[in-house]
Amino acid sequence: ERYLEMRGIRADERIMEISRYMAEPFGQEMIHINKIVVPFEEIQKKNPNDFAVREEIIEGIKIKIISYRHPFTNFWYNGAPAHIPFDDTIMGKGGDARLLNGIWAGAPLSMRAAELPFNDMDVVASGDQTTARAKATLLGADPAGVEMKKGELDYVDYANSRDMTINIAAIGYDGLYTCTQALEAARTGVTEISGNYCPDKAIYNTDRFSWKDLETGMREILAKQRGISREVKGVAEGKILGYWYKDLNANTPLSIYSLWLVKRWTKYIENPDLPSEKFGELLQNMFELTKRMGHVPRGVNNVMEYLDLMHQDYPYFDIHKEMKDIIDEVRWKGKRLMKQADREYSWATGVPSDFAFVRRPGDTVLRIINLDCFNADPEVSRQIAEWYPSFVERCKDRTRRYESLGLNPVQRYFFDLDTEETPTTDDL
Repeated sequence: ERYLEMRGIRADERIMEISRYMAEPFGQEMIHINKIVVPFEEIQKKNPNDFAVREEIIEGIKIKIISYRHPFTNFWYNGAPAHIPFDDTIMGKGGDARLLNGIWAGAPLSMRAAELPFNDMDVVASGDQTTARAKATLLGADPAGVEMKKGELDYVDYANSRDMTINIAAIGYDGLYTCTQALEAARTGVTEISGNYCPDKAIYNTDRFSWKDLETGMREILAKQRGISREVKGVAEGKILGYWYKDLNANTPLSIYSLWLVKRWTKYIENPDLPSEKFGELLQNMFELTKRMGHVPRGVNNVMEYLDLMHQDYPYFDIHKEMKDIIDEVRWKGKRLMKQADREYSWATGVPSDFAFVRRPGDTVLRIINLDCFNADPEVSRQIAEWYPSFVERCKDRTRRYESLGLNPVQRYFFDLDTEETPTTDDL
């Protein structure tokens, strides 16, 4: 098993090297980020009832441990990582960084509460991948979920590759790393899609794109389906309050990514330690947001009808398929490399998109999508819990019939790649 893991790590390194090399000519210019470093002690001094940092000696090494108070239960949770990163080759990201940034920015208490307890620990690292994975393990992170950066670990480079402004914060060895965009998103609870096409993350692509109106010559920055799903997930879970949206984005609806969200939330009905009613609540929140964006087809009355319709349209989506280890991730990246090559070839040769956008007046005006004035219905949550097992069986049957079609590998890669997520792409 250890031998296979080491081979998997080496294969992953080679794939990422090829990906970076391919993407170098297409890397976008970095957006200026004004890096702000806030020492842990300064955060504790300003927020002594919400955040604490202390020193301990573990195996002869002096380390700092951070912890947070739940704003409603008053229970204290260790951070994720509980141990501060050892040096400037590794940073904490995800929920821990969002929470610390939120405390410093004065984020709404509901957002801060939604982060606790932490689901897992995410890190980004530079240098040798084997060493980085070992450091991640010492910090308490899943070594398979380490996001690797080439060269020195630079916060500005990191910030330019984040999917949303709320996720631009990070935890370094000397404090919170943040910026104006991240602080504003935390303070208001409203985020927007961000991120450039960076060689280090080119294999994952980006969560936004530039669309050009051929009649007017004007360009609009829009969210891709995966980007919309991240925003929907954040609001449904209460980790953000809303996000900026243009009605022009109805041309790239949530659709198949609603199934991806369901897959992420099934832990609430599969894990007896989690509240099962949360599953129905999250699905109702997702459906309400989808309606408010104008993504629900006519005649669809509830989330159960909507999800059945989505899987009829996308029967290849395997609702139970998961990546279990580095070997599965390497296989995914190998296929994803094909998609990257196809994408960059079309850019290099100027192959036009044949996707026609439907326009309507005012569809480029920004508005905020949120769950204001909406509360999930406990009775509908009960109905969802009763409906879900039969839905899963229908999905399995449709997927089996799809598998029996005997599609060739190239067709399979381009059909289902965008909905097979790796641990390193999900910060929210």
